[in-house]
Amino acid sequence: MKKYENMEYPKELVKSIKEGKSLLKLKRFDDVEKLLEPYMYCYDDNLDLLNAIVHAYMINQEYEKAIPTLVRILELTQDDNQKNITIINLAMVLRIKDKANGAIKLLWKLLDQNNQNPVIYSELGLCYNKLNKPDIAEKHIIKSISLLKRDSTNRELVYLSAAEFYEDKQDFQKAIHYTEKALNTDPINMNGLQCMADCYFNMEKYDEAKPYYKKVLNYYPNTTQSNWALEQLTRCDEFK
Repeated sequence: MKKYENMEYPKELVKSIKEGKSLLKLKRFDDVEKLLEPYMYCYDDNLDLLNAIVHAYMINQEYEKAIPTLVRILELTQDDNQKNITIINLAMVLRIKDKANGAIKLLWKLLDQNNQNPVIYSELGLCYNKLNKPDIAEKHIIKSISLLKRDSTNRELVYLSAAEFYEDKQDFQKAIHYTEKALNTDPINMNGLQCMADCYFNMEKYDEAKPYYKKVLNYYPNTTQSNWALEQLTRCDEFK
């Protein structure tokens, strides 16, 4: 990819990025990719472009595309807060791609700079859980929740991480408890809806699960998640 320095971006690009951001709000993530990907080969120094498309990549679970995009954002951004957010997102993707050890190294470096960020601890907890170290993982999850008293900015992410941890441990009541807290902030958060649905499904409470699967279908149509939700709805009806 070429890097263009000290240049004014074409109006077409600026307009497309603005449209892409609007599509993100409408949760039309496939359309975001179709719109913005053609610009990536010439304008990979545009942070607005990169941040918009990486959001779509992560929602669509296209992690192989997300990783180099996140790395590029890190190379370009001068804003410390943006760097921290990007590192946490990169750590999350590495964890999902079974590279939890690499993610943990990134997160510990971040803690050296800020040991009061609850999101860092929550992601560390999920990374250690991925390495089958549940005791260490839970300590970090609990630490992240306790830090929300000082910094509640990202409480939704922290609660969802706690929910993911406890769902994995099959403590579904705790998972539901923390997911409800997250959904109080964002009632249509996709990960929250998925967690609620799956917890009730695994508890064999199919009638309680179905509304959440339907919300995924309603708010996130034409995505991998909507296909999954449709399959689960069918299974709910079969198991009743």
